[in-house]
Amino acid sequence: MTARSLVKDLTVLADRVAADAVADDALITLPAGASWSINVHTAERGVGEAFRVAPVLRTANDLSALARA
Repeated sequence: MTARSLVKDLTVLADRVAADAVADDALITLPAGASWSINVHTAERGVGEAFRVAPVLRTANDLSALARA
């Protein structure tokens, strides 16, 4: 992931995709332009793209956006 703006508390809710899925990192804060990789381990095949989008890839920014809506 590369942040386009400040990203607070980036996390992957991996078990939403596969019960055995485990992310190797969580609650990462990135300034704009910074990059970070989170590896997810699972026996499930063909689910890699699902870890890159909401509601699996989440940030505290999501909560802030909901509060303003």
